[in-house]
Parts: sequence; C-alpha cells; structure tokens
Amino acid sequence: HPNEYLLGKTLMLAVQFRAKAPKLQETARRDLNIDKGITFWERLIADLFADRAGLIATQDEWIARVKREGFIEVPLVGISRTFLGTSDGIDATYIPTIVNIPIQALAAIITLDAQIAAEKWLIRSGFEAGLTKNTYDEGAYDCPPHEVEAVSKGLDAFSIS
Repeated sequence: HPNEYLLGKTLMLAVQFRAKAPKLQETARRDLNIDKGITFWERLIADLFADRAGLIATQDEWIARVKREGFIEVPLVGISRTFLGTSDGIDATYIPTIVNIPIQALAAIITLDAQIAAEKWLIRSGFEAGLTKNTYDEGAYDCPPHEVEAVSKGLDAFSIS
C-alpha cells in the first residue's frame, strides 16, 4: 500500500516540522491525490500532536527560547543557530527550522566529519587541492586543473548522498 505508507511518512514529517492542517491538506492533495476536507486534517493534526505531547512540549520550549534569547544551542554538541526578528516574524518564518535543530545538528556533525576525513586524505595523498569552504552543509575545494579528475574521483568516497 504505497499511498498509505507515503501518507504515514507525510504525517510524521508534519508533526516533526509543526505543519498546520492547510499545509497537510495541500501536500496530501498534491503528492498523494488524497482529497479530504480541512476538518479531517485539523482533527488528524490535533490527534498526532496529542499523541506526541512530550515532543511538542520540547519543541514549544525551543521556540520560546528562540523568542527570548534569539538563538538555540543543541546540548552536548554545542551547535547553535541564531534567529533574528520579532516573535511574530519567528512564528511566520522559523518554526520548521527551530524544531528541526537536532536533525540539523546531527547532519552538520556528519558533514564536517566527512570534510575533515577528506582534507586528511588530500594531504596524505600529496595533492595540492585543498578545502576552501567548510560549512555545516557543504564544502568547496580549490584544485589545480591537472588534479581535478583524480581528486574528484577520490572525494566521491567521502560523499554523503
């Protein structure tokens, strides 16, 4: 039942990213060809949020902290994110990003780890190429033309796709 599976996945993401009923309705109609009235989706969202009261309470605290302090930091790993704007602006723009911070932090750690390993490989291999951009979600390399093919092929081993 692929449609039911996709609906379940969509619902889990809706909770994770704090989707509202109209967005869920639009996604289900567009991606799954499921057309239900808004009341159905409102009830479904309310039930899902009630079933995950601990997660929702934790997310509410993260949102409140961002509104109070302007940033959030993931415990233990120390990765943080700063948010600018008023309380209303944060509500309108940043809620999905705030509630996704633990996943973003994990992705950042994995990406940076791969970049460090790739940089060590470049040095050990004697390449002139080097990492020139190292951020939580991407890296860029400066590479002389005669090394491009070998470096590109070698860096594929460090790809996270």
